[in-house]
This record gives sequence, C-alpha cells and structure tokens, in this order.
Amino acid sequence: MEINSVSEASARDALEIKGLQVDCLVGIYPNEFQTLQPLVVDLVLHLDTRPAAQSQCLTKSVDYAALSAEIAFILQSAHYKLLETAAEALCHYVLAPPPLDRPRGNVEGVTLKLVKPEAFGQAQTPSLTVRRSRKEVTVEAKETPVGAVEVIHQSKDSVIYRQWVPPMGKTPFYQQSQGDIAEMPLSKGLYLDGQQLVPGTSRSYQPQMVRQYVNPSPEPRSLLCVAKEGLSLIQAKPDDSLLSRGVIETRSYFHASTEASTHYY
Repeated sequence: MEINSVSEASARDALEIKGLQVDCLVGIYPNEFQTLQPLVVDLVLHLDTRPAAQSQCLTKSVDYAALSAEIAFILQSAHYKLLETAAEALCHYVLAPPPLDRPRGNVEGVTLKLVKPEAFGQAQTPSLTVRRSRKEVTVEAKETPVGAVEVIHQSKDSVIYRQWVPPMGKTPFYQQSQGDIAEMPLSKGLYLDGQQLVPGTSRSYQPQMVRQYVNPSPEPRSLLCVAKEGLSLIQAKPDDSLLSRGVIETRSYFHASTEASTHYY
C-alpha cells in the first residue's frame, strides 16, 4: 500500500533514535564557522517492522547503529548554516531508497528534531522539529565524468550523493575542481591505493587531489559523499605523487562493537 502523507506514515510502527549528539559546525554567526558545537538529533522512523520480526533479518528493518554513524558523517562533513537545511538534508537521506549494497526496510515517514543546546549558553535552547514522508523525496540519478551518482539532497551548503563503483570494475582516476569532498564506503569490497577500505571510515579530500576506487567484488559498491561546494567531479591523469597526498582527515564512524552488529554486503 502506498503511503501518501506523513499522517498515514505515522500509523506504521515507530523506530526511535534519541539523543544522538554530533559535534559539528552549524550556524550563521562568525564563531559558528570556526568552533564545533553539539547538535542533538532525535529521529522517529515510521516503517512496517513485521518483515524483520518474521525473518529475524536486520536488512528488513533499519540498522540504527549504522544510520546514526551515517547521520554523524553527514553533519560533520557539511557546515549547515540553518537548522532547517540540516533537517531537510537528513530527512532526505533517511527517506531515500537504500543502496543495493546496504539493503534495509522501507522507511515511509520520519519525524526529526534538532536541538542546539549550547547556542545561547544556559539562557535558551533553540530546536526544530520537522515531519516528512517518502513521497516528498526524490533521488536524482546523474552521469558524471567519473560514473553514475545519485544526488540525495542539494543545497547552497553542500551536496549529499552516492557514488557507485561497478562490480569487477573501478572508477577512473578523478578529482574535484572545487571545494572539499568527504567520501565514506558503505560496504566491504572497495580498495584505494591497494588497501581494502573499512566501511564507515571516511576520507576528506581537497580540490585537485587524485584518487581511484577499485571494486573486485561481483556486486556494485557505493560511497556516501558530501561535497561542500557542489558536484564538480572531473577525470584526472594518474599521478602517484597525488594519490595519498591531500587527504585532510580520516575518521572512523563505526567502532568494533557497532561493526560486529551491522550487516555488510
């Protein structure tokens, strides 16, 4: 049955994630461009959990540990100036169809609350609550010079997209022409510079830094990506001196216990 509104979606089962705190850059004031501050995320996901209950298969529900890590990655890779933009971006990500290499249950609706507990000290606590249904979200498939991507959300602050690496294949050598990009593999099987990548570990790249992903597995593999200044992927000539240089930061969003409880394909 198709769900056409938030009210209809809320009649489904509710999976809740409360109190997810992410230290990130968020806000429009000068100090908020330089200083990390906590942003607290509360999520209510509306979906039918009966398939998961009957099969005891997590891929038919939502892996809340993995989703929490992906939300943290998005917030820490972008600088959202408004809570409204951050909330819209996260709702789009939660409601977008899952990638083939990370199947999960169909989330029909979401209620999301963002709180900035330290924005005004102890005096006030600004927050925003939004409700969205899956029908309100579209994912745009695009062909870029480096292959297929799926644009999940685009704003003046950043672009959230998934980049695909074909089975038994690889990307061209590529870079971006402007802005920083953070890239995080969502499943096992991808290699970079001859090393197998750990799902949930992100790398951030400055413009002009060249890389190439290799996928020797028989299934397509995806990267969750956040570009701060638009989608500007271009092919590049291989240059060994650039392959490792230019990584701004590497972050792991899955600790050992989380990874052990998460299904990767």
